[in-house]
Parts: sequence; structure tokens; C-alpha cells
Amino acid sequence: MTRAYTIATAALALEVPLKWLDNLLSHHKVAGVQQERQGIARRLTIDGLLVLGVIIRINKELGIPLARVIEMAE
Repeated sequence: MTRAYTIATAALALEVPLKWLDNLLSHHKVAGVQQERQGIARRLTIDGLLVLGVIIRINKELGIPLARVIEMAE
């Protein structure tokens, strides 16, 4: 079984607010993020953390909208 990280851990590692990351994952499907049904916490793989890191960096550095960046990152 692969190691999985929580949203709180990911937000801390990626230096983004927890609420911002939760909203991002609520509105967009991101590779490496395991989402089940409501009430079950999301789990992120190391690949998911890397994809999110790329998404955040491109969005902040280049100002490209998140929906487009997610397509590019994956």
C-alpha cells in the first residue's frame, strides 16, 4: 500500500492555506488525489503532492487560471 498524506499535511508542505487547497480539490479532479464519498477524508499520494506543487507554482508565477494549469500539470 502506498503512503497517503492528508490535506492538512499537503497544505503545510505546499505553503498554501488549508481552505484554499480544500476548495481546489472540491472543484477540480487532480491526479494522485484519492477522493471517495462525502465524509471520507481525501488522501494524496506523493505523485499528487508533486502535481499540486506544479499547479501552485505555475498558477502563482504565470497567473494562468487553475483549470488550465491542472490540465497542463497532468
